[in-house]
Amino acid sequence: MPVLKTSWAIEKHGSEVFTHEIFQDFQHELLADRDRCLVEMMAHDGEVKTVTIHDGYKKLRVVTYNTTTMVGSCTCKLFETHGIPCRHLIHVLRTTQLNELPKHYVLKRFRKDCKTEPVFDEDGILLEGNESSSIDLEIQKLASETFKKMEDLLVQAKQSQVSMQFLRDHIFALGEQLSTQVPAKKQTQTEEFEEFLGCSIPSEVHIHPPNDI
Repeated sequence: MPVLKTSWAIEKHGSEVFTHEIFQDFQHELLADRDRCLVEMMAHDGEVKTVTIHDGYKKLRVVTYNTTTMVGSCTCKLFETHGIPCRHLIHVLRTTQLNELPKHYVLKRFRKDCKTEPVFDEDGILLEGNESSSIDLEIQKLASETFKKMEDLLVQAKQSQVSMQFLRDHIFALGEQLSTQVPAKKQTQTEEFEEFLGCSIPSEVHIHPPNDI
């Protein structure tokens, strides 16, 4: 368990959900919030809170936060570019008395319990993953790229209901087009069990008597 440096519940939650490396980055921002961040101005417009924060540098940062969806953005764009909640967002989240980070700020690929996915470098070379055929690897590479892009699009779209609706409608439309090209695979009950178990069910079972009788 990483060493906690504050008594804040939000830090403890970060240590429980983030991988060790990502938690170090998160903790760095959290401590910068504690040591540097001060609220200069705050305004409310319905569900949206706008907070101007001074963090010791000349440029002020502005956080726009929806108190209902618990989704916000900061002009520093650290979360949008690196997936780590910035010190300014953390400051605003703490003022809402949250004990845990909203799920929006814990990306799947940064979680401790994230299922291992194939990892490719910039040249498309597999760095981590199970051995597969060349066709499987190409599909996994495309799936990995698509997954990362979808996460980025979701982060961007969650800034407003209009953009989220736009993304949702186009994904549903794309799904309908895809189903005409690749019909959904129908599985038998046996195939469903085999997929769940991760192995084939034998057609015959031979029972041998014990040798010590």
